[in-house]
Amino acid sequence: MKAICPVIIEEHQRLWMIRNKSSGLTQSLESFKSLQVQIDDALALLDKNGVSRWANRTTEKMKSAATVLYLK
Repeated sequence: MKAICPVIIEEHQRLWMIRNKSSGLTQSLESFKSLQVQIDDALALLDKNGVSRWANRTTEKMKSAATVLYLK
């Protein structure tokens, strides 16, 4: 997935410029770039030890729970 993201972004830019004006390209690319960052973060987390991964998962669960409680 990491190797394919830059290819997808490049192709998206090429197709966007064929079909549209350049004004909305930045917004359109944000989701792909966000995905690329998420992939990089997930791969970096996999390189860490078990305790770090556990702490990260626990923190993410706590953030999600707090968000749900806040939105209720």
